Amino acid sequence: MSNEGILVAFLILASGILSLELGISVSVMEILAGVAAGTFAGLRSSDWLEHTAAFGLLGIMFFAGFETDLVMLRRNWRSSLAIGLASFFLPAFLVGGASFFLLGMSAQTSILTAIGLSTTSLALVYADLKRQGLLKEARGQALLGAAMVVDVVSMIALAVLFEGLTVVSLVVLGLVVVWMTRLPRLCRWLFIRYAGNEIELKTRFVLLLLLSLVIASKQASVHVSILAFAAGALLNEVLAEHGELQIKLQSIVFGLVAPVFFFKAGLSVRLINLHTGLLPALAVLGLASFGGKIAGTWLAARRFLPAAEARRAAILFNYQLSFGIVTAAFGLESGIIDASGYLTILVLVISSSLFTTLLARFHQPPAGAAVRPPLISPWE
Repeated sequence: MSNEGILVAFLILASGILSLELGISVSVMEILAGVAAGTFAGLRSSDWLEHTAAFGLLGIMFFAGFETDLVMLRRNWRSSLAIGLASFFLPAFLVGGASFFLLGMSAQTSILTAIGLSTTSLALVYADLKRQGLLKEARGQALLGAAMVVDVVSMIALAVLFEGLTVVSLVVLGLVVVWMTRLPRLCRWLFIRYAGNEIELKTRFVLLLLLSLVIASKQASVHVSILAFAAGALLNEVLAEHGELQIKLQSIVFGLVAPVFFFKAGLSVRLINLHTGLLPALAVLGLASFGGKIAGTWLAARRFLPAAEARRAAILFNYQLSFGIVTAAFGLESGIIDASGYLTILVLVISSSLFTTLLARFHQPPAGAAVRPPLISPWE
């Protein structure tokens, strides 16, 4: 593990430096570093890399929830819901239809492919909005909420159509929801009772909380990223009251485990495994996914945002990563898709994120733009 760990640490550091020099999102550079390591250095995933990457996803989603303004989100829930639903269902319809009618896939394979290629990476959208300083504005919160809607709908579709929601999973989910609503009070009591300790109890408690969500998500058939996002949103005020805890957690997440998550995502792709037989599927599904996502997001966003910002949102929502990879892995393990289908989804998910990064650079929000008033639904 020593040589492997050193190589991973070096590539993550190098990708960070390159992102600063080139002005490209650091998460995308970390994905490219993973692709390069797997293709040219022959690096393979290992247990420590898998576990660290999984914790990185938890941390990213936790802080995405933490930076969500629940008051502003409730105020703009119609815009978030409309954009999120349109952003998922239009590309899902196009990808599913193309898979079944043009590529001759089975109905089950077509549906799973449609789900995997219609997601939006909440982690990457959050990172982009944070980098642009939009999370304090109504438009940023509306888009973050819409990205969350896409993830939730994707998770529900996968669970209902393939994993199956049982009575036990629904009961567990209900218990988890009740327990999470009590989290703020529990944290305040715990932090006050053990204030001034030297064992970093606050940090230990939050890390244990995030890890416990993995078990809860498996029992409830809910993707763990959704629970981590909810936990971050519920603990928003608590963390704000303990600034030193927030800084420590940010150092752990964004300085260590989050880069490993993005690196591991790129490591899943082996460019050497690509062959000309995959080109028709890549071309057809890529066009349906990317075009459908842009059209669906833009058609909904233009009702709530100015034209330039609606176009940027349409591009931004083509960030695809974690849940698309999760869907592909589930399909491969369950036999719904084969190795070629798995590679096709991975390549399209990651290339979509890379292409989105390039397009987003030409659609930056105007510098020094004033904070916009809260979005108002045209139906109100």
